[in-house]
Amino acid sequence: MNLEEPGRFHILVLFIVPVMFTISLISSFGYHCYFVSVNRSTLESFRPPIFRTGPNKDGFSLRRKANFTEIFGWNKSKWFLPVHSSLGNGVIFPTRT
Repeated sequence: MNLEEPGRFHILVLFIVPVMFTISLISSFGYHCYFVSVNRSTLESFRPPIFRTGPNKDGFSLRRKANFTEIFGWNKSKWFLPVHSSLGNGVIFPTRT
């Protein structure tokens, strides 16, 4: 019985699974970075919000820098902490006029 064959399979799995996980994680990260840049949620990407003038998927997008500061806030030390640092009250949002 050759003991090297099962070992090769396990080594192959140990390399393939993390690579696939990394690819999916990087693609998800890039997709959500795009959402931050256009100030859109995952749900709004499937069904745009409806305003008085009709549905508009870019209704909340202000500009890249303004979108980023609206989501993460002005205080750079709180950007990656799970505390409320975003601008606004969560009910009224600035829209594109």
